[in-house]
Amino acid sequence: HPTWDPNKLSQRMTAVDFRALMNDPGDPLVNRAVQSAFPPASVFKIVSFTAVVEKGLYTPSSMFNDPGYWDGLGVNYRKYNWTWPITGKGLGTLSLSSALTQSDDVVFYQVGQKLNQTDKNILPAFARAFGLGSETGIELAESSGNIPDPNKGGWQLGDAINMVIGQGDVLASPLQIADMMAAVANGGTLYTPHLVARVSSLADGTEKTFPVQVRGKLPISASTLVSLKAALKLVTTDKDGTAFTPFKGSKIIVAGKTGTAEVFKTGEPHSWFAAYAPADSPKIAIVVIAEHGGEGSTTAAPIVREI
Repeated sequence: HPTWDPNKLSQRMTAVDFRALMNDPGDPLVNRAVQSAFPPASVFKIVSFTAVVEKGLYTPSSMFNDPGYWDGLGVNYRKYNWTWPITGKGLGTLSLSSALTQSDDVVFYQVGQKLNQTDKNILPAFARAFGLGSETGIELAESSGNIPDPNKGGWQLGDAINMVIGQGDVLASPLQIADMMAAVANGGTLYTPHLVARVSSLADGTEKTFPVQVRGKLPISASTLVSLKAALKLVTTDKDGTAFTPFKGSKIIVAGKTGTAEVFKTGEPHSWFAAYAPADSPKIAIVVIAEHGGEGSTTAAPIVREI
């Protein structure tokens, strides 16, 4: 949305009409699901949470303090939690699991610092193992997105801090994020997505099937997965969850993660919501991104509820 009528492509177009189509600032011919790549923003905290827990640097119950800001890059480069412009304070004392549910940036800045101090390659390696930074294998031309390589020179703590919250040079297609959410939902198996399951001929009854293909396994233990899924469920069901309001009263319990991606050009941030449902017995994974849609909780999450 907004839609564009593809029938126009099968009819004779004037040069003027074609130029207007190609110059449309909305880029209607770009398949956003597979061909675009955006900063995944706080949706990426799923990867960050998993990496720091699996490496034994923190546990899901490790406690942190969020005064609303973080000076780990120096007082001249103070970074704030998303609550600061609203309340002038942070979220106080909370666990790592609660920080994921409430999308606390200050806690994840500390996570990024810890991971980077331990080994700057940990987080990029986990991101790639979650299927990011490479094509999914679907039967369409697609973007591979981008996971930064800390070994290519110039890597600073600030790069790690950007990465841990899914900003900076981290880019992912909506399909990659949907594939990642499906893997979290199904217990850790990353599959190759396909457009169709089978193609049948009505004329002679022959059938072509597209077998299930495993792309990889998430680097996550059973206990960490339980904690991760519990935190994602609370995003929509706990009063402190970032998507509690848009899912209040929903008949279907959804597990998910909001994201609000900063943009380098003018305009509102991109609004993300990545989810699977029902939370305790998942059947579908779904991702919505609204370009320049604002906060993930205000635009993308309500759309996911409608779907």
